Amino acid sequence: MQMNDRQKNNRQENVEQKKEQSSSARDQVIRAALDQHWTASDARDFETEHLIYQVDAVLEYPQSGERFRGRCNIQNQRASQPSKKRFTVQRILGGAICGSPNSS
Repeated sequence: MQMNDRQKNNRQENVEQKKEQSSSARDQVIRAALDQHWTASDARDFETEHLIYQVDAVLEYPQSGERFRGRCNIQNQRASQPSKKRFTVQRILGGAICGSPNSS
């Protein structure tokens, strides 16, 4: 049984709608994880703040050449910083976060 052009178009539209719904749901999950991370960071809750990272994450500071491997090492490094980390999210683009630090 062959599909006519209208059926093909409807099928394509359904596929596109499912992709958009899936993408939207994924975006909501990501945003919730970021919100949890930022809230925990503001509260200096280092355990919760670092749950967003994979166990084998790597933190690099290109300016100094420092590199920290593993969630635990990243957490320890950040916990040792005396200043409070504050920033304002200006916009989120295609998975990239653009922000600016706030002075505290």
